[in-house]
Amino acid sequence: MKKVLLAGLIFASSLLGIVQATEITDVHWAEWIEGGVIEVLIDPWPAWDGWRCYLNGEEVPMEGVKEGDFTIRPNAPVDQTGVFVGTKPWLSTVRNSDFPCVGTLQFYIPGGELTNIYEFNLLSGGCETKARWARNPRPEDGAENVAADVVLSWLAGERAVSHDVFFGTNWDDVNDANNASSEYKGNQPLDANNYDPCGLEPDTTYYWRIDEVNEGDPYSPYKGQVWSFTTIPFTACNPRPANGAGYVLIDPVLRWDAGFDAVSHDVYFGKSTPLPFKGNQTAAVYEPGVLAENTTYWWRIDEVGPGGQSPVSSGASPPARTEWES
Repeated sequence: MKKVLLAGLIFASSLLGIVQATEITDVHWAEWIEGGVIEVLIDPWPAWDGWRCYLNGEEVPMEGVKEGDFTIRPNAPVDQTGVFVGTKPWLSTVRNSDFPCVGTLQFYIPGGELTNIYEFNLLSGGCETKARWARNPRPEDGAENVAADVVLSWLAGERAVSHDVFFGTNWDDVNDANNASSEYKGNQPLDANNYDPCGLEPDTTYYWRIDEVNEGDPYSPYKGQVWSFTTIPFTACNPRPANGAGYVLIDPVLRWDAGFDAVSHDVYFGKSTPLPFKGNQTAAVYEPGVLAENTTYWWRIDEVGPGGQSPVSSGASPPARTEWES
């Protein structure tokens, strides 16, 4: 089959004549579907097999994995004219997904290659999804062992002009905070979707919230979800293999996350207490060598701070047990 360019559109020539390539002709908010979905009209309708979707230039899954994920499927069992963008379980409203109300859409159709790139803006049509709110927090919500010098970031809501930042150590206080509260850390311009909290304490849970602000939007501000993270403790943490692990190789490599402000580590390792001291080192990794099969070993890491300050133990001795079995 030979492709030719005609009047700015891609056509395909064949022995059967000239067939126009598949195009996206319209994208609109379909409020008549309970809760609201997005409908994309396609002309002519091709075979529904092997499609791929590109949202704002990036490929996204056509089928969601879990409940609430957006999913793209034909808009009718027969005589299809396009697709619906809804969520699982099909066909649920797209309001609770992060599919945007503003952006570009394109499909890859096997045998017909790429459709046109269609630019859509559904805000005036009643479209409302989670894309209006700040989302994708970094660190992730509930993250642990986060560095005390972390800089928080997020993906801006699609109608945001600026961001109100709220930060503190109490969930209720952050959730209930307004611009007169001590948890309010200021308003930032749209392109500054990050915040450096500075001076965080170790082993502490912090809460934060981002409200998206647009004075021209009568529904603004869009109050954000309260996210949390916990900073790394003074002690070493996150041992690998995990505490109590079984069926570990007989020549393991032990690893851990360094404690807050640690500059070196005192390593203790053995089969019984008191654990033998194996030395001080700067690397958060230790190789004990080839070990006996079907034997329980114990290990402990004491963190040493700047200037050789007193070590901080990773826990009661022995804090971490690893079982090996052939």
